Amino acid sequence: MTWEEELAAITVAANNFGVDALFVATIRKVENGSTNDPDAEFGVLKLRGKGYAAQLKATCETVRHRLMVYTQNPFNLWPTANASMRLGYTRQWIREFAAAWAPIGVQNDPSGMNSAWPDNALAVYAKLISEVEP
Repeated sequence: MTWEEELAAITVAANNFGVDALFVATIRKVENGSTNDPDAEFGVLKLRGKGYAAQLKATCETVRHRLMVYTQNPFNLWPTANASMRLGYTRQWIREFAAAWAPIGVQNDPSGMNSAWPDNALAVYAKLISEVEP
């Protein structure tokens, strides 16, 4: 599947859960390559679902849940293409999401890759948003 096709599938699923498709795409890009397992494209543990569709659904469910339990405003404006602005998640929300999604020191992260997850996610999210046409 091409990235354009994948982004379209991510957008449909994210819209069904009322979450930002570009953030779900961010998770996909940050997790891609962190494992050689074709059933872990989003970094979701197999107990939550095996295969791309189950991984995508579990990712959207988790983003939605983390938004629901967050006690502050999770939204702010990000710059996009042509100097316009787009509503997205705050850097603080993304860092708190990362603490739950990719916690540091967990057994399934023996090389410590999770410590880079928040910064990687922020960079990817900013890039994806900056590419959005108004």
